[in-house]
Amino acid sequence: EARAANVESVRAIVDLAARMTHLERLVHVSGYRVGGQDPAVLLADSSQIERLYRELGAYEASKIEGDAVVKAEADRWGVRWSIVNPSTVSGVATTGESDQYLGVAANFKDLWYGNLAAVPGNSKTFVPVVPVDYLAKFMAALPGDGLAVGQSYWVLNEDTPALPQLLRTVGALYEVSVPVLRIPAGI
Repeated sequence: EARAANVESVRAIVDLAARMTHLERLVHVSGYRVGGQDPAVLLADSSQIERLYRELGAYEASKIEGDAVVKAEADRWGVRWSIVNPSTVSGVATTGESDQYLGVAANFKDLWYGNLAAVPGNSKTFVPVVPVDYLAKFMAALPGDGLAVGQSYWVLNEDTPALPQLLRTVGALYEVSVPVLRIPAGI
């Protein structure tokens, strides 16, 4: 299912884009832990893709494969592309307000309601965030920027503190205690 959603769907989208005569740019949105692989190398060896699926699981491996497929197929069809790999998108830059309850926002919600029993990860676990309005402005500018053709961008705030510190900061703002118990991120 993940492969159909994240690989075969992008193959179909690139095929559609190739038939659109006035398309300025195909902008593919993926995730900040995706990309950086050479599509020619990754897609040429099915054993590499099988290894990715074994090691990372279907969702993350399919996102990586999908990224490579977008680049390879778009180049093959002459479709101008840009890729955006945003980190966790949450809140408006000026207010921080968000009605999102996925990803790290779920940790904030659990913290608020006293349901966060343990902090996931270790002292170096990095879960970068980016405000939704910043990401929207960035993405809106891509189609008109000629220098962005054939480029991938990782959109995140490099100054996001490690997750335990981020939760302590949010806990202080909420005036709630943050658990000291930690569990491995995989759990």
